[in-house]
Amino acid sequence: GKQVTISLHQLSKEEKWGYLQEDVAFIDSILNKAPAIVTALDGYKSVEIVDACYRAVSTGERIQFR
Repeated sequence: GKQVTISLHQLSKEEKWGYLQEDVAFIDSILNKAPAIVTALDGYKSVEIVDACYRAVSTGERIQFR
């Protein structure tokens, strides 16, 4: 596919240092009582993956995800 390079100096401050779209979606879900795009379980699973990766690096063993 086409490769695109974006320099950080081309982005607005909000895009450089934050998660503007994620923040807007989160606030929208609160104000409009809409379901959250990302759940607490999604966050938990992400932390599990990172933890498993750290364990794999420190032990040299493979990890499996179920």
